[in-house]
Amino acid sequence: MFLLAGLALSYGQSASSLSGKHVLFLIGEHEYGTAESLPKFAKAELEPLGVKTSFAIAKSDDRKSPLCHEFDGLDALEETDVLVISARRRYPKAADMKRIRQWIES
Repeated sequence: MFLLAGLALSYGQSASSLSGKHVLFLIGEHEYGTAESLPKFAKAELEPLGVKTSFAIAKSDDRKSPLCHEFDGLDALEETDVLVISARRRYPKAADMKRIRQWIES
């Protein structure tokens, strides 16, 4: 619910007025279990309000694998209103970082 309140405050609106917004969750960690908890949160709390949710999840949880720095689903960034990042010790490719920075600057 904290995230929901933060989203509403970021728009200066009530939580119910988030309908039609798009939230992208960028997930890349295995210590906190957000790959399981954030999709459950989105389905239970955001989607009933009409919030579209997408997920860009690291291809691997093994930090020894180069795939842990690659994220499937990052293409949704172009249509995203809110980006939630839950990542630890991940280093996206330069092109992906550039896209993320451009989105933040916009």
